[in-house]
Amino acid sequence: MDGRYHGMDYRKKPRHAAGSQPPETGGDWQARYEQQARAVVRREWESRAAAKQGGAEPPKPYTSQTRYTSEEEPLRPYTSQARYTAGEETLRPYTSQTRYTAEEEQLRPYTSQTRYTAGEEPLRPYTSQTRYTSEEEPLRPYTSQTRYTAEEEPLRPYTSQTRYTAEEEPLRPYTSQTRYTAEEETLRPYAPQAQQPADPPAPDERPRARRKKMDKRDLLEKRLSLVVLFILTFSFGLTTLLMVILPRSTVSKIEKRELAVLPQFSLESYFSGEFTAGVANFYDDTVPMRDSLKNLGNNFKAVFGLPKSEDSVEFVGTVNKVGQKKEPSQPDAPSAPISSQQESSASSVSQAEPDVQQTQALAKALAGAAGRRMDGVEPSVNKFTEQEAEGNMTENGLIVIKQGGHFRGLELFGGGSGDNYAQSLNSLYDQVGDRVSIWSMPAPLACEFYLPSNFQEYSTSQSDCFDKVHSKLNKGIHAINICPVLSKHVDEPIYCRTDHHWQPLGAYYAAKTFAEAADVPFPDINTYTPGKMEGFVGSMYAYTGSSDLLNDPEDFVYYTPGAEYTSAYYDTSYEFQWDDDNLFAEGASGSDAYSYYLGGDNYIVKTDTQVENGRRLLIVKDSYGNATVPFFTGSFEQIYVVDMRYLQRNLISFINDMEITDVLFTMSAYSLVGSQADNLENLLTQNAGETIVDKQP
Repeated sequence: MDGRYHGMDYRKKPRHAAGSQPPETGGDWQARYEQQARAVVRREWESRAAAKQGGAEPPKPYTSQTRYTSEEEPLRPYTSQARYTAGEETLRPYTSQTRYTAEEEQLRPYTSQTRYTAGEEPLRPYTSQTRYTSEEEPLRPYTSQTRYTAEEEPLRPYTSQTRYTAEEEPLRPYTSQTRYTAEEETLRPYAPQAQQPADPPAPDERPRARRKKMDKRDLLEKRLSLVVLFILTFSFGLTTLLMVILPRSTVSKIEKRELAVLPQFSLESYFSGEFTAGVANFYDDTVPMRDSLKNLGNNFKAVFGLPKSEDSVEFVGTVNKVGQKKEPSQPDAPSAPISSQQESSASSVSQAEPDVQQTQALAKALAGAAGRRMDGVEPSVNKFTEQEAEGNMTENGLIVIKQGGHFRGLELFGGGSGDNYAQSLNSLYDQVGDRVSIWSMPAPLACEFYLPSNFQEYSTSQSDCFDKVHSKLNKGIHAINICPVLSKHVDEPIYCRTDHHWQPLGAYYAAKTFAEAADVPFPDINTYTPGKMEGFVGSMYAYTGSSDLLNDPEDFVYYTPGAEYTSAYYDTSYEFQWDDDNLFAEGASGSDAYSYYLGGDNYIVKTDTQVENGRRLLIVKDSYGNATVPFFTGSFEQIYVVDMRYLQRNLISFINDMEITDVLFTMSAYSLVGSQADNLENLLTQNAGETIVDKQP
């Protein structure tokens, strides 16, 4: 019990009447109040027990839901809703809203707002801030920090931690966890609900089940962690073992290059750090099954990519706009040819391109220039460049588009002046004169014909660029722009989708255009035997790493001449290697399909045909020119092929000593305006005046 019953606190001294002397303090008044409290409790129990035995309901406390009889009404406690009679009014408890009379004032309970007299002060309850005197100390309420004496112990209130004696047990208050005996049952307080709440489950059952479930979950998580750790450890160990015992890659067919080699050890290279850097580069570059792992990685990255629409574009690398086209006030006249004495000033990007009117005016001017061979074919409407497509940027200056249900990799063309190219051809013409016909037929990139219209601003017109470069050539040099011819065949497979080269069919149309311009016979394509390499994925996949290109291979279709011929191969110094061969490398396949022509770029090839017209053709080319060579076997008596990047003999001496009649410069638009053209000047000056002898047996 807490010492209070029916508003009576037996631990406090009774208040004395106004003007009277306070009673003496001591143990007598405490004993009397304890007896009075126990007597009140006993009388209450007896009255409740008698009422129950007699069939009458014990007095219930007053609540807003309780209906009291006339006898019970005077017992209800005072509330703000209760209306008390004059006799009841003095019984209401003290609240902050209650106004007490002088007699009631003495009865108000002690609160923090109450100011007690000196006689009342010892009666204040014990708190953590209160300092009690020795007389007050036994009156402090029981708390977890309080140690009670033997006399105080029976007075502590009942809690879940308290163990009561047999005498105390009947005094504990009723709670939902308390089990009462039959005698105690009648003493529980009145509740408006007729039915008692159902007995809850034992307090320990639910926590125990929850703990068991948590234990199972923890055990499962630990086991899964061990399994994952074992798998990762095993995979790492297996991968390390395979990297050590498997043979290392030496060539990457996807990247079309030879991989790094293990450096030779020397003290100088070791202390300079070159040796250790070379070893690290070797192990990093020559991973076993490099191409297969690269394909697997690109496919894995594609799994987390966004789905692409039917006509979509993917940028690879930093792609810059080539600038806005300017509206000229009037067409510009063709520029004068660049002589061999002029300084070269190549530009990597054209800042402004002529519009359609300027191009047409320039074409007319070039058509009227002496020595020019203009095709005169008007370009047809290209559905691929007229339509739009969506796209996202990735990494390397390239884009991947999807048109007509297939993916295609495209290089973008930024333009350029082509001054070095024009200067070199003019210098050659000045030295060989009119006895040798010099032809310029650059090969456009695929973006000229397949770049969607909403991305045209990232690339410039190659046809316009070719015309501008050709306008700088000497009048004795024959210039051919094949862009209008190829634009008529865009619905045919004239360019590779997964490689940066054109298909042999595109090379056929270019060779036909040149043969007609050179006035030599040219067999129809029906006289050639077609062949096909399936599953071709070329260089554009290596450059972009796009799994879309990897998973959408194409057919590489080549054409074998029906005319008889024989080819001999030389190294780049024109030292004989072998003969009685053809123009095709039989072992090429897969990603090396384009190297089927001539076996690559590192040979000088001489071809003798059955044609007897006295025309000897020298083709100065980059890799684009390889596919055109077989189509000339029915047009020229003898054909020589050299690569502009690798020839180590003097070009003028080669033309003179091999008695060349026609020189064809055919290379990609990049080589026309880029750094590759710088090497043309070297071909004219290196080993000047040498004599070249054909050492074929």
